[in-house]
Amino acid sequence: MFKTTVFLTRWQLAEAIAACHVGLLCSGFGEGSPFIVVETLACGRPFVLPPLPTLVDAYVGFNGVHIVERYETGDFLAALNRIRGGMISGLIDPLAIAAQVADRSQSQAAPRLLEALARLDE
Repeated sequence: MFKTTVFLTRWQLAEAIAACHVGLLCSGFGEGSPFIVVETLACGRPFVLPPLPTLVDAYVGFNGVHIVERYETGDFLAALNRIRGGMISGLIDPLAIAAQVADRSQSQAAPRLLEALARLDE
């Protein structure tokens, strides 16, 4: 699929996430967040999040983000089902999901920062 390095390039990350339809974080500890949440959204994929206060504060109201009310299997399944319905009906816009986090995404923001720093040396 792709050759791994210490960090995935923006293209490797996009390739890895391209095989996914949706992100799901069901842990009460938020392992991998916010990195995986932002990067998945930056690839235009919707995400289901637990009601972890830091995640709620960071993502409430975001297009494509569904925050469950409780740590119950049924709540996560209902959110996934709503996303599925939105995908089937065309209501989920991957470009809009990606655009809202582009400046926060390491895979997108870091290359821009490095390019700007390189221009300072010119």
